[in-house]
Amino acid sequence: MKNLKPILVVVLLLITFTAQSANLHTASDNSVELLKSSRFQVGYLGSYYNYINKTIFISGYLIQHTYCLKFSEKTGVGFGMGLNKYEQQTFAPIYIELERCLSDRFFYNFQSGYAFGWKKNGEYFPEYSLNGGFYGGAGLGYRFRLNELFYSYLHLAYRYQHATLTSDSFHTEVLNFNSFAISIGIMLEKW
Repeated sequence: MKNLKPILVVVLLLITFTAQSANLHTASDNSVELLKSSRFQVGYLGSYYNYINKTIFISGYLIQHTYCLKFSEKTGVGFGMGLNKYEQQTFAPIYIELERCLSDRFFYNFQSGYAFGWKKNGEYFPEYSLNGGFYGGAGLGYRFRLNELFYSYLHLAYRYQHATLTSDSFHTEVLNFNSFAISIGIMLEKW
């Protein structure tokens, strides 16, 4: 928890700054009407991590859902969850996201959070247990308008996942997963 405090402070500062500097949409009765955005995506993960001074390459897939409140036409802050599945390891990230549209077509996003981890079976380092840790990522997307509310999109991203292998009888191994993701998805905007 001690390591999460700086991350939470930065996220709270981003939310505060965005809310104060954003052009909020107001209804005629002076109440604030926030725009919303929801994204669902599936994709491929190409990853590597170091274990005992060896680089191990693995591949997998991801499924994510993100819900954002948009404080302006271009900027939103939200939260999401997902599943990053490899052959032997699985991570379930829960994250906060900052999303920014560059144009009607391009957008980028930053994610920061925690991912719970577990291993598939006892054959994968049987004396160890796999624990999750910090999760972060940055990506760039290209949207295709389907109709007034829906977009389809292609998303390229870098993902970082910190994890540890722990054991009562052996030392702890730190695993830092560096992943490159390509995914497709559907986005619901301004509802």
